[in-house]
Amino acid sequence: MNLDSIRQFAAKRWYNPATTILFCLLSLNFNAGFYPDNVLVSFSESLYYVQESAESVSVVVELSHITSIPSRVEFKITNERATAWEDYLPVRGTLVFMPGEVQKIIAVSIVNDTRGEPAESFDLSLIDARNASLGEIASAKIVIQDDDNSLSANWLPIDTPSLYLELSDDTGGFPSLLGYSVSMAGDVDGDSFGDILIGAYENSDFFDEAGIAYLIYAKNLATIDDDYLDLGMNAIGFYGSQDLAWVGHSVSSGGDIDGDGAGDFAISGRFLSVNDVDRAGVAYIFFSSDLPQKAGEYAIDDIASVTLTRTKPFSEVGFEVFVGGDVDGDDIADVLVRANFDPTRHTGGVYLVPGSVLRNHIDGLIDLDVTQGVIRIFSDKAYVDAGRTITLLDDFDGDRLPEIALGSRNGMAFYAPDQESVRIPGLWILPSRVLLGKNEINLDKDEEIIRFNLDTDVSHHIAVGSAGDLDQDGLGDAIVGIAPTGLLEDSPGSAAVILGSTLSNLAGENALANEVDLFIISEEQGFYERGDHFGWSVTEKAGDIDLDGIPDLVIGARGSSLNGIQSGAIYIIPGELVQRKLLSDQSILYVQREAEVMVVVGSRDLMLLGSKRRISNASDIDGDGYFDILVGAPGEGSNGDLPGSVFIIWGEVLTRLWVQVPE
Repeated sequence: MNLDSIRQFAAKRWYNPATTILFCLLSLNFNAGFYPDNVLVSFSESLYYVQESAESVSVVVELSHITSIPSRVEFKITNERATAWEDYLPVRGTLVFMPGEVQKIIAVSIVNDTRGEPAESFDLSLIDARNASLGEIASAKIVIQDDDNSLSANWLPIDTPSLYLELSDDTGGFPSLLGYSVSMAGDVDGDSFGDILIGAYENSDFFDEAGIAYLIYAKNLATIDDDYLDLGMNAIGFYGSQDLAWVGHSVSSGGDIDGDGAGDFAISGRFLSVNDVDRAGVAYIFFSSDLPQKAGEYAIDDIASVTLTRTKPFSEVGFEVFVGGDVDGDDIADVLVRANFDPTRHTGGVYLVPGSVLRNHIDGLIDLDVTQGVIRIFSDKAYVDAGRTITLLDDFDGDRLPEIALGSRNGMAFYAPDQESVRIPGLWILPSRVLLGKNEINLDKDEEIIRFNLDTDVSHHIAVGSAGDLDQDGLGDAIVGIAPTGLLEDSPGSAAVILGSTLSNLAGENALANEVDLFIISEEQGFYERGDHFGWSVTEKAGDIDLDGIPDLVIGARGSSLNGIQSGAIYIIPGELVQRKLLSDQSILYVQREAEVMVVVGSRDLMLLGSKRRISNASDIDGDGYFDILVGAPGEGSNGDLPGSVFIIWGEVLTRLWVQVPE
């Protein structure tokens, strides 16, 4: 019986008490199924993509079921990252669903301009429903994709034919985050070609989020005829042997520790529990002579030559590891590894493990807190988190030893429980001479340490790498990436070159970045989107890609939307351009306004090209005489899953395309 028949029944004026009660019960029963509390109004989808040239987008709003009474809901634009009237025409209004209606369309006009720009978005939100309740999808994001060919001659998609080799692993659709960590592994197998080390810390092939890291020999790449390499068939994999080990969170190589002339390397297991110590964390050291001879996947504990850890829970040893360089001058490569020193106060620091110590502990377990010869680099202050990025700079003080650079997060933090505010340094640079004769270094007190702050309360991620000798004065320079940690911060991020001569003069300084002579590299006057994270990653050690005798720089913008929503990008900046700007006393370079800058962009949404804190471009993988680039893209795959990928960008092809860029 429907509502009309009930009314007809009542119209017969059978007003005896029984029929009146029956009418009320029937009405109550009808409304119980269709009363507003049970009617939901929502968008049919939460995400809409529209090309700018389409000039409009139709957004569907639905009721959960038919009603016999009118329902209404208001809608308006919220969370604008696109600009009203320039990118779209704003809308606001009320939708009325008459009895029997279940679907309405909101049409939003898109402004089709001729200006190249990144993808932009806004949200359309439902509010104040009447005779209905808001459903699960009460907000829909509309993404406007630019189609004005903003990618000019100096822009290349990562999947440009012949430019790249993609390394990937079949995870069956499960997240892996392959490419979160990457490193040129030096020549591990002795064939004179640079080998590759990459991590996938969320891989669950063996245990839940145990993680895996792969070593790929360059000789295996020579047999590949297409643009894709399956790691499972062509690499040595080292996997964690317990749940949530996060093996591969950081990988690094760059020197010979055991003295056999071949490259050695490190792989971290950030969350590994050791001897019942919860999340102690581990840094595994591998000597080339101990490696398996055949491709395959092996339990990492069975293969590692030396294991570094602590006996304190939640230390997370191996959040970051770095192998390479001879810091103490004994001609043996040393290792730097980050750990949480006091998790309750959110402090982190770094251990320097000399190569000589590692040689004496082959097949052993090293407790970083008690092993003689290990140097502890720490801070007394809460929230100081040194070593989130680690690198060695070329010598700038004349002692022919590399200098240590430690990056962190810079901004304001608060002491508990009184919430006293404190500014956290973002970068420490330690001349090697600081370490002589010491077993610990206090980052707050040593007079020769250079400390950098940003004059901002916004949290920034600081990445640091070696820029070689850009101004050719014989002193090592640094490249520093400065990217806001928040996805929606207004600042697009930037990078700074700090010359070795400047660093040499700054010893013992507590410096604000805006008071130091920096050469700034920025997108700020080009196209950028909030949260593109330009500067999130920088070249680990600058190589001379274009073979002009000057090291070139690579800077990542993992959230760049220049070729798809957060597809990511890397900017390849010729050292000669930087040198020319320096000689002309210019203090800033806007990368998107320079035809000599090459930008390689991700090829699909959420690819996150350039995510890892370090990008490698100082090794010739294929033996053609050109430096190649190794870069991670740990985001979505072509099927919408999260396996991640790693790309080798061939230096010879890149250089050939690079020189075709018009002046």
